[in-house]
Amino acid sequence: MTTTHPDLFDICERKHGGADTSKAANRSVAELKGEMCKAIFNFIRDYSCGLTCEDVELAMSLSHQTASARLSELRAEGWIYDTGLRRPTISGRSARVYKAREQ
Repeated sequence: MTTTHPDLFDICERKHGGADTSKAANRSVAELKGEMCKAIFNFIRDYSCGLTCEDVELAMSLSHQTASARLSELRAEGWIYDTGLRRPTISGRSARVYKAREQ
C-alpha cells in the first residue's frame, strides 16, 4: 500500500487484514511514530547484547502491539536487524534478538 503520508503507512496491515480497529490505531499514532522509532532505535543501540521485543516493551512501558509495530518499521527501513539469536520470553517462548545497525 502506498500512501501520500508516510506516517500513515501501516506495516502490520497484512497481518491484521485491514481491520477497522487496527487502521484507527495506526492513524492515532501516526504523528508519534517517528519519535517512538527514534527512541526505540537509541535504546537498542545502547545495548550491545541486543534486545527482544519484550525487552523493549518492559523497559519503555509500551504495549506489545506498539513495540512490535515500531520494531517492524525499524527493521524494514534497515535501522535494526534480527541477529539470528533467540532468547526466552517471560512465558518461555523464543524471541528474536535485535541489534541496531551502525549508521
